[in-house]
Amino acid sequence: MTTQLQPDGKLPLHIYESAAYTNVGIPLKKLVNWPAQIICSLGAIVFLCLLGWLCYNIYGAIAFIFLLQTYPTSDAVPIEQLGNYFWLQYLHDNFWYNAFVIASPLLGSLGLFGQFYQGARAQIYLCSEGMLTIYKKNVEAIRWDDVKEFYLSNRSSVTQLAREDKTRLLLPFSILGASNTASDQAIVAELMQRLLPAALASYERGEVVSFRKLQISQQGISVPGEQVSWDNLGAIALDRGELSAYYVKAEPFGSIPKPYIRQWHIWQERQNNSSYLPLSWPNLPVFVELVNQILDRLDKHEEPSGLRSLKETALSIRTRDKRWRNITSIGTFIIILATLAYRMGTYIYQHVIHISTP
Repeated sequence: MTTQLQPDGKLPLHIYESAAYTNVGIPLKKLVNWPAQIICSLGAIVFLCLLGWLCYNIYGAIAFIFLLQTYPTSDAVPIEQLGNYFWLQYLHDNFWYNAFVIASPLLGSLGLFGQFYQGARAQIYLCSEGMLTIYKKNVEAIRWDDVKEFYLSNRSSVTQLAREDKTRLLLPFSILGASNTASDQAIVAELMQRLLPAALASYERGEVVSFRKLQISQQGISVPGEQVSWDNLGAIALDRGELSAYYVKAEPFGSIPKPYIRQWHIWQERQNNSSYLPLSWPNLPVFVELVNQILDRLDKHEEPSGLRSLKETALSIRTRDKRWRNITSIGTFIIILATLAYRMGTYIYQHVIHISTP
């Protein structure tokens, strides 16, 4: 993929020097993480607005204390200044409540800014032979040929690249889910070109292809706790870092047998015999593509009504389930927005009445 890109002549000269020094080839493209920059900017704007509102509350509370020295009661206040008097009185009487209400989003916006700051400030360059990252004055690089493993987040963002010697390169633009789809696709495409052929060749030689606890062999796929044969597997999918497969799950020994029905099952690593954590297996796009190529090869030896219809059925069911999940998510989001709008409207209405009443 990088061979199809032309060098960007607008890149600074020191970027070419750093790429040459780290032996990653010619810088071709700067990967800009717009989501992280936008979120970081919004966090800074919200923080400054809330900080200004907090300072204004402090000013109003202090101003009312000095105003009491001149007008001990509201009866002594001139009529044209009553509105200002009651407003300052409100800021004074409700200072600690307002400060508490402001403090929560204030700290939240500050945390939002801090979480995405590294992703917004990091400079990442896609080069002809690897990747170059610059954060502050720290320069790191990795060649595509040196990458042994790469990991995805739950948003399918590439989070880190691992070398043969186990050293790793963290990608700042992917931290905390601030994904950049174009950048992730470019990185995955480069790594797929180098890792997939070797994995496919190992499988054709009859070897076991290992993806940590996921293993592919001539008999099928081995996952923690079970073995799924090729004739049982209908399809496999990777969505937002979640790996799932369509097959009949074997029932534990001694349990009541269930109907022979294939379903979508999410493969996860089990920890402490009770809790489930998101997948942390490496090279998941390579794993999925390898399985799909094997299924396609087996499909050529099946009848038209065999594996192909099973795969189509599995993808159709997955599309339907995904559509319902999206509808549910949108409905939940609308309910949350309506609840926040109602509470905000109630809060403003109550305070307008309180201020306008002598």
